[in-house]
Amino acid sequence: MLSQKMKELRELHSWSQKDLAEQISVGQSAIASYEGGRNEPNIEKLIALSKCFGVPIDYLVVDDPTSNDTSHELYRKLLQLSDRDKFIIGRTIDALLESEKKAKDSIPPGA
Repeated sequence: MLSQKMKELRELHSWSQKDLAEQISVGQSAIASYEGGRNEPNIEKLIALSKCFGVPIDYLVVDDPTSNDTSHELYRKLLQLSDRDKFIIGRTIDALLESEKKAKDSIPPGA
């Protein structure tokens, strides 16, 4: 799963393997090895990849069988947005969650 996600994120950013390698201070062959599933990055390189792609480490390494293609596709779309649009969407999500919490809190106990 890591190899697929790395390649997908790299391509989403329009980076070559060499571009990504330079960003996380490894050789291009290391990126090819990671993406080919022949090797896995150590924790230091996972942190660097996480920062470089702007995703949590668990997004890179956790193969969640309960996740669906819809959430993955939504995440891919979010990555393509500008920082301004990501900020707006984040604020919108925060407002929706707060509204949901208030709605749940307003239901009387036992109702």
